[in-house]
Amino acid sequence: MDKFIEALNKNDPKHWCILFAAGMRGNVLARILAAHKESWWDNELMNVNGDPDLEFPLQLSESQSSFLPRPGHDFSTTYLAPDTTLNICPGNINIIKQILIKRQSNTKKYFFTLSHPYPNWNISRYIHIYASKQNSKRPYNITQPIDNKNVINVDISKLFSYNRNEFDDEYIKLINKFELTALFTTVRNFVLQMLDRESSFDKHAILFKN
Repeated sequence: MDKFIEALNKNDPKHWCILFAAGMRGNVLARILAAHKESWWDNELMNVNGDPDLEFPLQLSESQSSFLPRPGHDFSTTYLAPDTTLNICPGNINIIKQILIKRQSNTKKYFFTLSHPYPNWNISRYIHIYASKQNSKRPYNITQPIDNKNVINVDISKLFSYNRNEFDDEYIKLINKFELTALFTTVRNFVLQMLDRESSFDKHAILFKN
């Protein structure tokens, strides 16, 4: 899929693909970036959610505890992962093609996709998610940033930190890099909501199984 992503980069100067290992909040980062007015978000095509009242990427349901259940995904996935349809992979190409058709009339804003990378991929520019700290609730290890001027590194440990200073530092890097209009309160509230779900998940999982 790296050739597909590279073709998007070549033909769409405002396209950026988020490369991340499973569990490292790629869909969450895509939602955060897409929430800014400088970014393109098509709720009808991109949002994976069963609540018809939701319109925006960082909007959480008032009536549902989790995101839309999908075949092959258990409660933990739908409760903890706000998935999107932006994942570039063989099984998702049909929806990606629909998104790209609409993209043709929305090219002035940033467009973010995501994918799980392979070691031999060769992509000219992308966003790299890494983690400077271990997380007991997420299945990932400490990883390193990539030293490449065409790679934007995002420390997901800091962006998703209870420590406000760590969050601010990482979020400011993002908005400065893409020249986004700041949404400190909106993004911070979303981050805290997701962290709250993780901290209470063990209790909810037991109730769900019962």
